[in-house]
Amino acid sequence: MLLWGVHLLAQDIIYKADGTKIETKILHVGVNTVKYKEYSNLNGHAYVISKKEISVIEYQNGEYLVVDGKTIAKKKEVAPADSMWLDFGRNLSGINLFDIFFTTASFSYERLFTRKGIMGIRMPVSIGIGENNHTERGWKRYSFGLDYNFYFKRQSKGGPNFFCSLSVRTGTVELIHYEEYHWSFQVEDPIETHTATFTGTGRNYLDGEFNFVDVYYFNGGMLARLNKHIDLSIRTGVFKRFIGEHIQYEHEEIPKLDMEFNVYYRF
Repeated sequence: MLLWGVHLLAQDIIYKADGTKIETKILHVGVNTVKYKEYSNLNGHAYVISKKEISVIEYQNGEYLVVDGKTIAKKKEVAPADSMWLDFGRNLSGINLFDIFFTTASFSYERLFTRKGIMGIRMPVSIGIGENNHTERGWKRYSFGLDYNFYFKRQSKGGPNFFCSLSVRTGTVELIHYEEYHWSFQVEDPIETHTATFTGTGRNYLDGEFNFVDVYYFNGGMLARLNKHIDLSIRTGVFKRFIGEHIQYEHEEIPKLDMEFNVYYRF
């Protein structure tokens, strides 16, 4: 596609499909390749790059050449926001706002890989920052995790980007658990001259800290970019919690739901 802009620059810029950019002086645009010199060394060697590696060429006179395979479209004005998709950052540092309501501070860092940024490794960390009412889920003292994210489209495309993840968490949780006990007592009947025995079971509820591992059956969501540096993400997952010690607690066999609302700084 051939698009026209109105920016005034001192050099030509090649925006690559992997999100990086090169400041250049374009020498020749061929059918399948582009020949250029690095702007910082105009007296140096000339380089050749395949058009398959290029998203956009922005010339110093403000013209745009947008490469999309071998398709060439009519000229069209380029929106100012388009540049944030061409030069996307591969590092995302964020905070989970949803966890604040559960007296937990949760942060994460993600690094995007592959040429199109469709895969990423994310490392979330959570720290308990106050007392909380105990539930069957417990209260995290701290946890560490690992997410292997798969994005449905490349980062240089506009609009929301959906993803799914392979996820695991581990850490320490404060949890109310119980111990079952058996009881019995006997009552003598003076009239019938025999003894009646009564038996049953009960529970002692205890509080303690335990190591845990959360294995996710599903984890995924949507990533949306507000501008070049700010992203919002909604993530939900279903997981099974495994406690390091053999204890019993309410609803331990029921899979649990996890939700996140993250604000990311992209760089």
